[in-house]
Amino acid sequence: MAYEDLAFIFSGNLDGSTSVGVQAAAADGTDIIVCNEDGLAELGTGSLLNSEVLVTVSPALIEGQRVIAFVSAIGEKTMGGRLVLPSGELHTGWKRPETVTVGEDEQSVSDYEAETGNEVPDVYDPTVFNRVAELNSGFFDAILDQDLSFNIRIDRNYGTTTVTVEDVKGAPNGFLIQFDSDAEGNTDAKTYSANGPYQVKVIDADVPTRFTIRTFVVTATSPPPVSSEISNMSYTQSGLDATIVADSTLALEGKIDGVGGYADFVLLGGKRWVSGTYTLLSAGTYTMRARVKSDTADEIVITATIY
Repeated sequence: MAYEDLAFIFSGNLDGSTSVGVQAAAADGTDIIVCNEDGLAELGTGSLLNSEVLVTVSPALIEGQRVIAFVSAIGEKTMGGRLVLPSGELHTGWKRPETVTVGEDEQSVSDYEAETGNEVPDVYDPTVFNRVAELNSGFFDAILDQDLSFNIRIDRNYGTTTVTVEDVKGAPNGFLIQFDSDAEGNTDAKTYSANGPYQVKVIDADVPTRFTIRTFVVTATSPPPVSSEISNMSYTQSGLDATIVADSTLALEGKIDGVGGYADFVLLGGKRWVSGTYTLLSAGTYTMRARVKSDTADEIVITATIY
């Protein structure tokens, strides 16, 4: 459950108040119940409109009382109680100390600061403000003002390329993913076997009209020669740093055209060999090569598109 779904009292929790503002992400017409937190005696009800409602409460609130709001039924979906404050006080939970004790001497904060030049910090009282920060009624609207963004990871191997959506931001209640003309869903990766331009769309689950589309190009690699000693050639990428990876029972060497000459790979274990790290000058398409050191004609070549 997202915190936006919970009932939050954002205004009116003041001494003498006869109404409180409550916010919750629920359908119009959903009931909101405001209660005295001690004993849960009902003080008033109202119905949401555009995720907000001003609930009339009776009797009038009293300083020091705690009130709490629920969605649909008492005990359901609440962000917690709020303390009723003195009328007109802007409450944040932070307090200004009145005195300072130095050794056995106690003096006022103003005198202490004047004498020492040291500023006494405010202190936070968690018993006065319950669990949540002070929010205004536009808080949840601000979430939707954030851009919906994401990254894509592209992993290439012989004959296939797998594209994965990662690090989605700006969709607090969830999102859907759509590769090309496929159905929207929760699958975050797709494997391609044909070269060409493609796209992926990430959609806000709450607001389908909010979405972001990213396009990418797939360059599927050629299958290895039937008799090649080398298998499973691919590469890893981190920014503009790239590393070639391949399997072989014999020692390998390789290079990236235009970046450097042939250099020995290192055996990681089993049959897995890895090149050193190549730092590329820019994003673009590169030709990567791996070959058997003792049989340089046995060479595998792949095309890598670096983003």
